[in-house]
Amino acid sequence: MFHVVDDSEMLREMLVDMIEIYDCNVMTFASASEYLEYVRSDAFKAPSAVLTDVHMPQMSGYEMMEQVLAIDPSIRFAILSGEPDIPARYKDKVCLFLGKPYTGDQIQNMIYIFKQCELNSASPATGEHRLCDRSMFNLPSSCSCPKDACN
Repeated sequence: MFHVVDDSEMLREMLVDMIEIYDCNVMTFASASEYLEYVRSDAFKAPSAVLTDVHMPQMSGYEMMEQVLAIDPSIRFAILSGEPDIPARYKDKVCLFLGKPYTGDQIQNMIYIFKQCELNSASPATGEHRLCDRSMFNLPSSCSCPKDACN
C-alpha cells in the first residue's frame, strides 16, 4: 500500500494509475492536513511509503512529514518536487527524492525500492542511488535511507 499526498487531483490520479500498474494499492489525500487526520485515526495502516508533494496550501509536505514521523518514525517518505531547494533539516528524513517531471520508469523503480526496503529491512543494498535525483537537490552522491536499519 502506498499513500499519495498532493493537492493536484491530476497528479494524484496519474500517480495512482502508475502505481496500480505494478499491482500495488494506493490511497490518496488532497492535503497534508487530510493525511494527518488519517494518520491520527484508528483506521490508519502504515504504508510501504508516502509519496508527497512539497508545496500545498495550509501545510507543506515537509511540515506534514515531520508531524507524521513524530507519530510513527518508521514511515518512509518520498518527496516529489520540481524545487531543488530542500531545507537542510529535512534532508535526513526523506528516503527518496524524485524531481518533477518524473517518468513511469522512475515510479516503477521507486516502488521496487520501497518494496525491497520493506522486505529487506531497508538495506542500502536496494540500490536507491539509481533513482534519486541527487544533483538536482544538491545532495551528496550517496543515497542512504535515513531509517536506522540503513545506517
